[in-house]
Amino acid sequence: MEDSSAPFEWPIDDETEIVLSRIRKKGKAWIVGGWVRDSLLGVKSIIDIDITTNLKPTEIVKIFPDSIIINENFGTVLVRVKDENIQFLKEWEVTTLRSESNYTDGRRPDTVNFGDSIFEDISRRDFTINAMAINNEGGLIDKFGGHDDLKKNILRCVGNANERLSEDSLSCLLYTSDAADDSLRVDLGGRRIIKKTTTQLADSRGQTSAR
Repeated sequence: MEDSSAPFEWPIDDETEIVLSRIRKKGKAWIVGGWVRDSLLGVKSIIDIDITTNLKPTEIVKIFPDSIIINENFGTVLVRVKDENIQFLKEWEVTTLRSESNYTDGRRPDTVNFGDSIFEDISRRDFTINAMAINNEGGLIDKFGGHDDLKKNILRCVGNANERLSEDSLSCLLYTSDAADDSLRVDLGGRRIIKKTTTQLADSRGQTSAR
């Protein structure tokens, strides 16, 4: 497990470097999500680069006036840039660092709080292989051992599997789907919770159909 490793050689395009540089003139920024995972696997990612920052949506729009706030409550902005440095329109999803709590509907958090900690932000992610980030020096932030899990082909929840999958029932389905598609081995705790949650979802569906 590593909090920040020595810099990797990341295949970050020049346009993304420009966007990161502009954000970092006003605040902090990290690359997060599936693109980090795919890059560590050594495959060309078809996933767009996602960025997280300590800046609020309104501050991001001031930096990039052509941007669109997708969901201000969740701090998400679709950054759009087209100027002399970027010759064609390109988009990045930029989201404010946040923490979440209480998932009454089993899908979306009831409470969202913006923050300033990348560690707190990645702690809310679903799986360890998706809970990694790249800092401004190119170092890998990997609080939950996602890189090691990638090497071992293991799909594992961040923290307690029961709590994580109870927060988002849909992740339970994605959990098994991702494991099958990528030949990943689901950890034992996850398998137990998947079986339990799948049964609960089936029971719920049956009750709904009977009404």
